[in-house]
Amino acid sequence: MIISMRYYIIMSASIFLALGIGIFIGFTLDGQEIFVEQQQGLISELEQRFVEIKQENDRIESIVYQKEKELLVYREVTEQLLPQFAEDSLKGISVAIIQSSDELPYTGMINLLVRSGADTTSITRIKKDYVANSAENTVVLRESLDEPVESGDLCTYIAERLVNAVLTGGDEKFVRRMEDLGVIDVSGRYSGWVDFFILVGGGSVEELDMAERLDDALIDAIKKCNIPVVGVEKSGCDVSSIKRFVDAGISSVDNIDSIIGQYSLIGVLKGNVGHYGVKETAQAFIPDEYGGR
Repeated sequence: MIISMRYYIIMSASIFLALGIGIFIGFTLDGQEIFVEQQQGLISELEQRFVEIKQENDRIESIVYQKEKELLVYREVTEQLLPQFAEDSLKGISVAIIQSSDELPYTGMINLLVRSGADTTSITRIKKDYVANSAENTVVLRESLDEPVESGDLCTYIAERLVNAVLTGGDEKFVRRMEDLGVIDVSGRYSGWVDFFILVGGGSVEELDMAERLDDALIDAIKKCNIPVVGVEKSGCDVSSIKRFVDAGISSVDNIDSIIGQYSLIGVLKGNVGHYGVKETAQAFIPDEYGGR
């Protein structure tokens, strides 16, 4: 049989094609094996890294737990010791509290004042939303006064008469009118003598302009009477009054919700001057020397 050239060409092409297919299949299989090996290596590496991270996390959690236990012990010791240091340290000092904050009463502060021997003569809570949020309320307030007062002078007028009432124990008609209108709540008595004012600020809502001016007017009215005043607020309040206290040149405590802050307040009432607490405006954590009177 005679084999034509075409047969040789086809045969050769078939051989090379088969060889190429074989090489391709072999290369593909080898490539897949390499890829699988790489994946397995990566997975092993990730698993090892995960184990290391978990071990590190467990170690950190253990440290945090120990620190929290230590902090709890320190807090318990502090809460037991500091009130003892403050015991009867303010005997003979009368204090009036004016709360311009929308927060709940500061019972911890008041309890420590009582334990220190201070005579907390009165607590006045000013409901600033009455004069700040309603023009109608402002008109009613002005019409209820026993003398004409311009709107721009209203904050100064209320502050001065209120401070005068606290210091003299008089002006009962004005105080009752403010209570009836819902401008203030008063507990205790206006005794007629105050050694120190505590102004409680801070809050959870942004104040309007008139409410802010009422705070400033209260500070000015107290300072005009040459009575020392300290401004305090909680460490976690949303709206801070500390800058206002700093700008007004009065001492401040920005963590009055803690026993440390209450201890700092006792220090200020004993004669220390400055800004104490945990916020950026604080000059020191607590007074350097406890007591100055």
